[in-house]
This record gives sequence, C-alpha cells and structure tokens, in this order.
Amino acid sequence: MKRFLRSEAFQAVLVTVVAAGIGLVLALSLFGCGSKSGDAPEPLGPERFGYHYLPVAVTDDFTLEYADRGHFQRMKQAGDWVVSNLWKAWWDDPTTRRSLLDVIQFSHEYDLKLIVRLEDQSRYSNYPPEAGGPQPGDEAWFQAEWTPYVTELVQAGRGKTFAYQVWNEAWEPSRYMIGPTGGPITPAEYIQFLARTGDVIRSVDPDARVLNSALTSITETYYFDIAKTLLPGMLAYTDGFNFHIYQRPGDFSGWFNRNIARIAEIEHRSQGAPWYVTEANHIVAAASDADKFRVLLEMYDAVSWAGRTPECFLAFVYNDDAALKPWRIEGTDLERRILEAWGR
Repeated sequence: MKRFLRSEAFQAVLVTVVAAGIGLVLALSLFGCGSKSGDAPEPLGPERFGYHYLPVAVTDDFTLEYADRGHFQRMKQAGDWVVSNLWKAWWDDPTTRRSLLDVIQFSHEYDLKLIVRLEDQSRYSNYPPEAGGPQPGDEAWFQAEWTPYVTELVQAGRGKTFAYQVWNEAWEPSRYMIGPTGGPITPAEYIQFLARTGDVIRSVDPDARVLNSALTSITETYYFDIAKTLLPGMLAYTDGFNFHIYQRPGDFSGWFNRNIARIAEIEHRSQGAPWYVTEANHIVAAASDADKFRVLLEMYDAVSWAGRTPECFLAFVYNDDAALKPWRIEGTDLERRILEAWGR
C-alpha cells in the first residue's frame, strides 16, 4: 500500500479530486469506508493471494487435462488460496469427477484454502441448443438435480473446503443464470436460491461457509448497480461478500478516481462483512505480464484503501486452456514476478 500512496498515480488522483472540488476524505467518510483511520492496510502477500484453477482444461487438440498435483505445489508457493469451478456436468461424469475430487484433495494436502464454485451449465443462457438449450432453474430442477449435486459435493469436501460459492457471475450478459421462470434470474430470485442452497450445504456440513455468486467486476456500472440491489439483503445468507475486479486500459489514476466512490459505497452497504475477491486481473488478456502484475497490486491497494482489505485476492487464471490461453499464469513472467515479490 505504501508504494501506491507514494506513487505518481496516487498523487495524480489527489490532484484530480481536489481540483474537482470533491474532497477525498469527505467522500470516504460519507460512505464509511474500511480504512477509516487512514492507516495503510496490509500489503498483498501470500497469506491473501491465490489463483483461479481449472479442474478440467481443454488442450489445443481438444483433449482434456485434469488436476495436477504439481500445480497445487506450485500454487502454494505463491499463496494460500485457490478457487475452482466444480461444475455439475463434470461431477456427473465419472471421467471428470475424479479430477474434481483431486482438486479437493490436493488443496487439502497443500493447505490451500479452497473456494468451490457450484454451478450447473444447463442453466446458463448460452447452453447449446444441440444439448437441449437452457432450461429454467425451477423447483423440479432444484429438487431432482441441484440438491443431489450440492449434497454430494459438500460431502466430498467436508473438512477440506474453505467455502462454497453459489454460482458464478450470475448476471454476466453472455451467459447469465436462468431463473425459475425461464428468464434471467432477478436479484430477489437469486437471494432465495442462495438461501435455499445454503440450507442444503449446511445440512451436510453445519460449519461450511457460503459465499454469493461473484459479480463480474464490481466497479463496472452494470454490476455495481446489481450489487447495490443485492446488498444488504443477501448478507443474511452468506459468510462474506464475494466479487471480481478487473482494470481497463488507461492511466490508473483515472480508473481509481472513477471508482473510489463505488468501492466505498459497496463497503458501506456490505455492513462489515468480510470481502473475498475471487478473480482479478487486467481486463485485456493480451496485456503484458508486467502490466498485469502492476494492475493486480494497484487494484488490491485501491480496494483495501477505499473499501476493505479482502480476505483473499485471487488472480485469473493459473493453468492452461485453449479458450483461456492468453490468461494463463503458470510458467509465465507474471508467475515469476509474483514469486519474487513474495520472496519465494
């Protein structure tokens, strides 16, 4: 954080804010942000850092790669956290279920705090027509398909999983979650779905933590407005507020100046609940590793200073996949920079 406060970018922010007559301290006090004392929060390090991990990856020749113990050993060198999508389709298929179980076991063996994402792709809006097309997330589905899947996964993860995330990016326009009536799920419908899924999870593991569907990037206007609608009603059914954050190209001082009030307002609405940032990166996949590393540090500092220091801050994405290749961190200069920064 100190590197950010001393940076030219931060000085530019102060100049811009003062010139606009806003008053940075007044804005932060108005929204009740996390760093009320003005003290610099703890710098990003391995105790809060981690990666998003793909339990099943598709290679360039369309073969499948499964969870690798070596990946978890290397990820542990960088941080104490991992988040992974353990999709229903992969759980239902015996071939891929083994890899999902390995994600749980390897995370446990290497003392990684695993956040499991619970999702059913057949309730994505872009589920392919040849596979039956998207279907409503109605009561019949919840009882016959969703509940058994959640129950079995939580049984497998009991004592080895830090938290269960109920869906991911439920309002992403390209693949939003289908609600009970067959249309996009509404915030009210999602809160009910979250509450009921949480009941299923805790019926198996009373000590389990439950997290909400992460919003694609909390500072984008569309997702920021959804967050305001969800909070604080959603907090009765979660053990924290989970979100993603990505930085768009351009000068960081401009990004920070545009979004500082939004971060502070989310902190105010989240009413002291812990924050979990389960994806973060540069929004441009082709950005240099140096820019991606800089962006990760800057966004963590901005979130911590204007809002609340997150319990975890997870970079997207660790392992290779044909569709996500430009984002891969394993074996890159970005991975090297992270390890060097942590003294590993």
